[in-house]
Amino acid sequence: MTTAKIRNGKKWIEDTTKRFATEYRRSIDNLKWRMGKKGVQDGMYSLVFFIEKVRYVEIFSEDDLSDLPKTLDIKTKVEERLKNLIKSKGAHPGKK
Repeated sequence: MTTAKIRNGKKWIEDTTKRFATEYRRSIDNLKWRMGKKGVQDGMYSLVFFIEKVRYVEIFSEDDLSDLPKTLDIKTKVEERLKNLIKSKGAHPGKK
């Protein structure tokens, strides 16, 4: 697993997150990656961001990051995860 593959996976996740934010008309701010955060196992990366001023943290393994976006099952799993998060967490009551 190379640093370049992990970097490409992180970039793909950032781009996918922004794409879903645009699609669902959500405001996403301050996308930042963290590694080795207290309470998170080694080899795990946290993506920290805000949706309409509420902080969210999504955790990804090095393996998943290094396999993105070329491995279809991981790509599909991560896309669904991000889409569901952005669609539901940014939703306003009574609005679609």
